[in-house]
Amino acid sequence: MGDTVLAVRHSYKPGLRLPGGGVAWREDHRRAAVHELREEVGVSADPEQLKLVASVPTRHGLVYLYEVRVAAMPELVIDRREIIEARFVRPTMLYRTKLSTILTALQLMKSPSIEAAVDA
Repeated sequence: MGDTVLAVRHSYKPGLRLPGGGVAWREDHRRAAVHELREEVGVSADPEQLKLVASVPTRHGLVYLYEVRVAAMPELVIDRREIIEARFVRPTMLYRTKLSTILTALQLMKSPSIEAAVDA
């Protein structure tokens, strides 16, 4: 773990990416991030634990990047349909996206963390 982030591999997208997804109409983006973590990798987090790291404009709208620090390796549970792999990696191993570039540049990894991104 150490200087790593949680990454997932989707069955329909190339490379390892941050877990995340869309925000429903009138849904709080912090709660959406918690929902996506639970749905994609089976990790539960309190919305109050999430630290907003960045909000990034993309062609799909505003994306919020959150960080959750963890003391121990969580058990990762995936569905093997949408998410076919989940593991902790160095940020440089993430598929090149605007978010992964920002994450790498921020140098956030001082202890184990889980990053989640949601589109608003």
